[in-house]
Amino acid sequence: MILTMNRRRAALLAALAAALAAALAAAASPARAQDSTATHPAADSAQAQTPRAYELADVEAQPELRNRAEATALVSRYYPREMRRRGETGVVTVRFLILRDGTVDSTNVVVQSAPNEEFGEAAARVVQHMRFRPARVRRQPVPVWVVLPILFQPEGGAAPSPDVPPPSGTAPRP
Repeated sequence: MILTMNRRRAALLAALAAALAAALAAAASPARAQDSTATHPAADSAQAQTPRAYELADVEAQPELRNRAEATALVSRYYPREMRRRGETGVVTVRFLILRDGTVDSTNVVVQSAPNEEFGEAAARVVQHMRFRPARVRRQPVPVWVVLPILFQPEGGAAPSPDVPPPSGTAPRP
């Protein structure tokens, strides 16, 4: 049972890491630093108070998720109960602002796409708990916009990724 849970967690961690890497790679297309009032048409008035935020492609050092294990646990914790019971999966795309201190600005979390409202709300809750090593421009931490896909997949359906080794001290299953 413990081995299965560790493999499930490893698979969830790998999925979250892959999603973050894919989002970072996708954002590497040419973009420009913008005044935050013009960055996203769906943003609310609280966003206008943010002095300057960069797009991900415009920073010299990209943000790095520091609490990956906690974020993975939160995806599982906030997974809508009825959808988990039915084995439903879903990918939610969230756009959010990472502040200079590496926290997520809770007033600037926008669900861009979700298969349904429940997954969207769960993803927004997860993102608000994420902590990052901040993005940097000229070695100084800066606020940056990030678009991240969040995968909801029932734990029972999670399989270890081939490139994730089993936890140390355990023998692989035959």
